[in-house]
Amino acid sequence: SRGPRLSRCHRSLTQLQPTTPSQNGGTQRLILAGKAGGGKSATGNTLLGQRVFESKLSTKPVTMRCARAQGHWDGEDFTVVDTADIFNPGGASSEVRQEIIRCIRLSSPGPHALLLVTQLGRFTQEDEEAAERLQDIFGAGVLGHTIVIFTRAEELGERSLHDYVSCTDNKALRELIERCGKRYCGFNNRAAGAERDRQVAELMGMVHSMVQENGDRYYSNEMYLEPNLTEEEVAYHMARYRAGRIKREQSGRRTPLFRTTPAPPCPWLSNQQGAHVHLHLECSEALLVSKKGQECQQLVSVGFFL
Repeated sequence: SRGPRLSRCHRSLTQLQPTTPSQNGGTQRLILAGKAGGGKSATGNTLLGQRVFESKLSTKPVTMRCARAQGHWDGEDFTVVDTADIFNPGGASSEVRQEIIRCIRLSSPGPHALLLVTQLGRFTQEDEEAAERLQDIFGAGVLGHTIVIFTRAEELGERSLHDYVSCTDNKALRELIERCGKRYCGFNNRAAGAERDRQVAELMGMVHSMVQENGDRYYSNEMYLEPNLTEEEVAYHMARYRAGRIKREQSGRRTPLFRTTPAPPCPWLSNQQGAHVHLHLECSEALLVSKKGQECQQLVSVGFFL
């Protein structure tokens, strides 16, 4: 069974355009990701320069609903989406699916960066599972838009974060950072003044560079393209993404973060209306197809970018 027939499979070509200030209001969208209790909300507050998201030391999730807040840095606006406990691999309830829908809506039409938050020196199996869940929600290509944030950076002392990452014997952490393009930075969420500004400047500079490397495109997937996303569709997409991830892991292959494939001109565009983008869910490829169903151009392989 291919699951529900969803209208997401066809969208006009105008949606395959790089972002511009006029298209997205000049606002960059950032999603905080990671396991519950890892410091996502505190990191968001540090970015915003004020206490907006509820944050406290707790063994249970503090953020019960995904929330969004606006910030301003270096003359530019940005949006931060704090997430509920949606990265717990055991979360399969209706409430979790509703929060995933809420996260998609709050970050629509797609995030420029996902900030995967973990505590320095405490990258556990829970963190590894949260990183897997991130891919199960957003798709294999999401790591090409992800930056790892280490909270409690003050515990480094005189040691540099680069030395810590380079010398760690945590294989899962090393592999994750490699797959995220070696993008990472440290946050002391108790910092204020010049120290806080330095941290934010480093991260926002990294976000800008990453967006440029990704062709000035934000990340998107089939869920963002569905105007009325339902729980059934969330479960359907996540099952597809998860199956693909497990298959890659079992085969020992790693998906490239993204790859844009040059293609010949489409023979139907000049004289045929109704060309659409078709999203192949099994392999997360986007293909340009004509009304007649002929595949004319491979646009994006592994991950869907706008």
